[in-house]
Amino acid sequence: MEEDLKITSSIKRNLLLALRWLKFITAIATVAVALLFILGLASMALGEQVDSFGMVGVTVGFFFLILSLLYVYPIKKCYDLIAHSKHALKQGAQMSLEASSKDLKRLLKYISIIIIISVVIFILVIVIGGAGAAFKATMP
Repeated sequence: MEEDLKITSSIKRNLLLALRWLKFITAIATVAVALLFILGLASMALGEQVDSFGMVGVTVGFFFLILSLLYVYPIKKCYDLIAHSKHALKQGAQMSLEASSKDLKRLLKYISIIIIISVVIFILVIVIGGAGAAFKATMP
């Protein structure tokens, strides 16, 4: 059952304001991810000079690189969402509205998957850490 939704000027104004805030947040996130990527590269390059074994800096740098790459997709989807939504609201373009809804769905799905994976890793770290602490406590 399809219904025709009416987008009033108040709704349009609120959505355009929300898109401006999303654009600001996305710009900040872009800078943060670029800095994280640079920090990862620097940590890997300078890791041997800081750490006597050289592996801590490389490991942290690798982690930062992976983390920064995980954030590229949601940032791209945010920029797509902003562009499609603005076009839909300003031009009344149905295709852009459909594209923005797909962008929003993909963005939220990706973030949800990352959250689930993070929670599972967090639980595993707690369980493994607890098992290690219990094992160490039983050692003479």
